[in-house]
Amino acid sequence: MAREKAGIDDFRFHNLRLTFATRLAQRGVDLYTISKLLGHVNITMTRRYAHHCPESLRAGIAILEKVDYNERKQKCFKHMKALILLDNSGNL
Repeated sequence: MAREKAGIDDFRFHNLRLTFATRLAQRGVDLYTISKLLGHVNITMTRRYAHHCPESLRAGIAILEKVDYNERKQKCFKHMKALILLDNSGNL
């Protein structure tokens, strides 16, 4: 057998499904899509298959680091100032 020649002792075809789901999840594919690709009836089973490694989880945090919070604060203050001016003019 090929796996014996490769020196792989504990391999099952099922391992390929696990790897498939995990790699899709690590690349940002949503669980619903992975579930349909695997032929699962519900997403609960897919959650068991799709594992994230620490690097893929760090990518989720990195998205937050890209947000320019100063720009958002300035926009927020601008809107608040406009609301206060409207309120003071009696037009609100």
